Amino acid sequence: TGLFGQFNAQLTDSVAMAAKFGKDQKDVSAAIGSLANNMMNFTQMSNANQKTLIDSSIALGQFGVGAEVAAKNNDFLMNSLGRSAEEAVGFQEDLIELGAEIGMNGKALVEGFAQNAETLAKFGDQAEKVFKDLAKTAKETGVEMNDLFAEQNSLTRLMVQPVQLAK
Repeated sequence: TGLFGQFNAQLTDSVAMAAKFGKDQKDVSAAIGSLANNMMNFTQMSNANQKTLIDSSIALGQFGVGAEVAAKNNDFLMNSLGRSAEEAVGFQEDLIELGAEIGMNGKALVEGFAQNAETLAKFGDQAEKVFKDLAKTAKETGVEMNDLFAEQNSLTRLMVQPVQLAK
């Protein structure tokens, strides 16, 4: 059994769900591989959490989100922000929905979250809210999200620098 047995069981469990999205065993295998390679402790998670993450990775793929990006977001959300598997999955699904609501590409939002995880970590429990607010601001102002993040980083440095100098 061991690790290979665990993945074979997850593969079997997730293939039926994947078929609903027109995916097959190869797609499920790729999702499992991405999660195992891009998440710190995927292999130590409960079977239920693994299945949640596998199924979500496949579902997000329907919107063009790569399994590697989904896995990196899951890793950040769960291991850095302390979110559950369901919360991590739900947030990425929320980004797809937000994109549809505000007229932005949901895939780009999910990818943008992954690209800016290091900056977002500074906001702790508010990271998801900050990201969603920046996405809405980007849409309203026509400014690219990466430009908003660059501005945010500049402001953070300006605020932190005097504190460091005072020490």
